[in-house]
Amino acid sequence: MGPTLQVGVSPEHMGFPGTLTLTPKTFKAVVGELAKSLRMHGFKEVIIINGHGGNNRALAGMKGVRVVNLTECLKPYDHAGEVETSLIMHIRPELVDRGRIRKHEFKWPGKKGWEDTREFSKSGVLGDPTTASEEKGRQYLLRLAEAAAERLLGKE
Repeated sequence: MGPTLQVGVSPEHMGFPGTLTLTPKTFKAVVGELAKSLRMHGFKEVIIINGHGGNNRALAGMKGVRVVNLTECLKPYDHAGEVETSLIMHIRPELVDRGRIRKHEFKWPGKKGWEDTREFSKSGVLGDPTTASEEKGRQYLLRLAEAAAERLLGKE
């Protein structure tokens, strides 16, 4: 298993202080260099499991790697709403401050990709985190794992 990348392609979130982003070109170059390093050490196949929708386009058509975009495995895949909050409640519950979970005003983007998340949500949340639970997180994780396996096995 290779490293996780903590920063990806996130220009749509730059309106929120603390966001870091890479250009698609830089992100693709970093992933390509890491994959090349793994192949130099004998890895026959490099599989990228991507959990951030902003990376999808940069990873599309990359040579020498197989990519599974988890954000395409569940519809709708939210941003800090029920799906992502439930997943974190299940995987790393100590990271969830349950006292801060609340409903947020938002509208679903009507197109693939967007320039600025603030067009759709003042808080950055797309979805309803108040409906999240650890059990839903367990179920979402199972569904994501099954969908990823199906894509890798060519059964989707």
